[in-house]
Amino acid sequence: MSQIGLFSGLSGWLYDRLVNYSANRSYQPSVVLVKMPESSAPSAIEWRTVLDALSRHKAAQVLVLSPDIDDHDQFDQFADTQNLVLGRYLIQDPDDPDKLHLQSWPESSRGIVHGVANLPESAQGIVRHGTVQRFADGSMQDPIAVVAARERGFDTPSVAEWGFLINFNQGRYSLPTLHFERLLAGDLIEELIADRSVVFGQPTMPSTPGIYTPVTSNMRPMSALEFHGFMLDSLLGERVITELPAWVALLWLTAITLISVFIYQWFMIREGAWITILSLAAYMTLGWLVLWLLYYWLPVLEFVMAQSVMFLWISHEKSARMELEMRTMLAEMSSRLRKSALPPRFYDTPHHWEQLVAMVDQTLSLTRLIFLERVEADHRVKEIQALRCSLDSIDERRRDYERTPYSTAIATGGPIRIEKTYLAKSDLETEDQYLVPLIYSGEILGFWAFGVDMAKIQSRQQMESMAKDFSYQIAELLYHRKHWLNKEAEEARILSQYLSLQGGEVVHKDVHQALDLMERRLSVQQSVFDGLETATVLYDLFGRVMQINHHLEQLMADADIPAFDYTALDLMFELTNFGREACQDLLRQVVMERRSLVVPARLTALPNQRFLLRMRALNYDETSARTAADSTPFELLGVLFELDDVSLIHRLYSHKETLIQHLSQRIGRGLDNAIQLSSCVAEEDRVDTLGKVVEHIKSENRMLKEATAFLNKEIGTMSLQLFPIDGRQPILENIDAISGHVEVSDIRIVAELPDELSLVMAEPELLHDVTASVLDVLIKDASEESTIHIIVEEQQEWVRYKFYNQGFGMPNDRFQEFLFEDDGVTEGYTQLRNALHRVQSWGGTVEASSELGIGTNIEIKLRAFG
Repeated sequence: MSQIGLFSGLSGWLYDRLVNYSANRSYQPSVVLVKMPESSAPSAIEWRTVLDALSRHKAAQVLVLSPDIDDHDQFDQFADTQNLVLGRYLIQDPDDPDKLHLQSWPESSRGIVHGVANLPESAQGIVRHGTVQRFADGSMQDPIAVVAARERGFDTPSVAEWGFLINFNQGRYSLPTLHFERLLAGDLIEELIADRSVVFGQPTMPSTPGIYTPVTSNMRPMSALEFHGFMLDSLLGERVITELPAWVALLWLTAITLISVFIYQWFMIREGAWITILSLAAYMTLGWLVLWLLYYWLPVLEFVMAQSVMFLWISHEKSARMELEMRTMLAEMSSRLRKSALPPRFYDTPHHWEQLVAMVDQTLSLTRLIFLERVEADHRVKEIQALRCSLDSIDERRRDYERTPYSTAIATGGPIRIEKTYLAKSDLETEDQYLVPLIYSGEILGFWAFGVDMAKIQSRQQMESMAKDFSYQIAELLYHRKHWLNKEAEEARILSQYLSLQGGEVVHKDVHQALDLMERRLSVQQSVFDGLETATVLYDLFGRVMQINHHLEQLMADADIPAFDYTALDLMFELTNFGREACQDLLRQVVMERRSLVVPARLTALPNQRFLLRMRALNYDETSARTAADSTPFELLGVLFELDDVSLIHRLYSHKETLIQHLSQRIGRGLDNAIQLSSCVAEEDRVDTLGKVVEHIKSENRMLKEATAFLNKEIGTMSLQLFPIDGRQPILENIDAISGHVEVSDIRIVAELPDELSLVMAEPELLHDVTASVLDVLIKDASEESTIHIIVEEQQEWVRYKFYNQGFGMPNDRFQEFLFEDDGVTEGYTQLRNALHRVQSWGGTVEASSELGIGTNIEIKLRAFG
């Protein structure tokens, strides 16, 4: 396209701009211009005078562009002058416009060197190239500048035949210019004339059209004298602007195209745009530097067009391919997600109030509830959702949250008990009514009114604290949903979409939504996987870890086992007591025979815990999409190891064993006592003694039946119900657990435990937490180098635990508030308070006291079994 001139106009414009921005360097021109008189042509005598003066000042050459063809004496003077070149014009044949003839000259002009003085044709009105050879009168006629350069010894065959770009880099006024009258008067400087070609010609006049060149922008056009002067100066100074050959330009364009194909595919479209901009700037700079320094004109526009076209084409292809792939991916993802869809998010669903009602109802034991929402741009509220009542149940009709009871709830910042009836009176006499504001980030979002049966509530403070926590969470959900809806509404505006170029079908949004849903699924699955109580790891068949949950990572860290460095065989060998060959055999059974195996396992770092190691092979889901890269040996996804912690079951069974041992000892002692009593009694006391033995046997029988009921309990429900357990064991375990901590503080723990003690009625797993909470508070309160005492003793039907220390203590009234009333306490006291409430729920009793500067005393009594 460049060769056929498609970009010639733009390329010429760019060339003109770069020529005008070329810097002026130190430059010695080879040409001097002389303007001829405008009024009359010089006479032959005047020419002789001027030519002699130029010869005396050592002018290298004289060129006359437009000699007077009617002045024969003038030609006689020219014929006698050496190093003279005359300009001769070509004239069209009147009968054949395609034929050219040389201008007729007098006979005296024979032997005078001449060259064509015609001006070249312009390209879009601008002349950039010098004149080329023209055929006239049976021979090729060279331009006058070429002839003059050749006369001075410069070889110019190519420029004469093909033309050349004239060098205008030094600016329009870079050639020295004189007037003919000055030369005629002899006012010459030899340094100006010596060794230069002197060109005579007419200046630009209104009657003669000028020539527009790259350096005549916003100036008057250039005269033929100036044009031929620049043309000759370019040749004599060897400053001709050479254009890059077509084959070299083609190589450049090929290289740019190939490099662009590779580069643009490695970068995103935005980055590709920056690369294109930088490349275009580099081409411009390179073109300017080469033009200025080396006198070469590179096809800069072609480079720019090639780079731009490649960027646009590759960007379009990438965009089209990405859109096609996104559409394909969207279709596949949508198909997969439909098979196992998640419920809509809270933000997405229009039934968000129903979800809030469901959440509250599943967690709190409320008799009824109603949610109220604030009306936008108003200070009123409206009823939204009710449970186990209706919206008509609200007696308060104003719905103005600037009035009571709403304003009171806002000022309190939490739940308030409504003394007057807010909801319609119910049949439940023990119901209390509450109103809770839903406030987040200082914004009132609504209210929550509910009723609660106080007969079922153990602690009013705990219930109110829980309601307050729920209100914060609900308000935060509503706040973020409101702002999310506002954002969605803004993005849904058609005008905004089109102004931001987001109009029409935007596939990436659909893909983003699908990816978001997929990410939610993966996040849920990962959270479920990490939240499993079973420590789990999935190995591929090469023994590498594919996925491991948090529980197993923590266990491996505690046991100082590098989980990700161990293969499946290494882990099995570490966890079991089997030899390496036995482990290999088990793994072979799992992989080759698809067997699921369960073996006992132990961690040496956790000697008190018991584990079972489950091993099974995982097959690929037949419905899941797989590629060739997903192929695995034996068509298995991997081998799954599940480390089940059976310590709880082991402990629960140990409680049953303890109960059996206790029962065996109790019955054995009872029978021994009965035998001893019956053998030693006198004859007259046998009746009374027999009655005592019968009563004793009945008592033991009752205990046996009661123990049998406990022994028949399912293991799964034992940890949630009262069970006869050894009350000494939790204390010993806690002392062992905290021994390192108390040694640092120089605190001693002295435990007085009887050798024999009745079992106590408690929840098996929670008695350990109760004693831990008591010891935690006593340790924090104890002074350094003090002693914490633990006394356990049996008192008839009770087992009494007494804990006391020597410490800082606190006022007893405040201590009682911490334990039984005040919510604003530290986490340690909160745990202790919950633990003591649990003791009371078991039917036990709690007494606690503290004295400032003395210490703290806590006494717990639990019912003894039997």
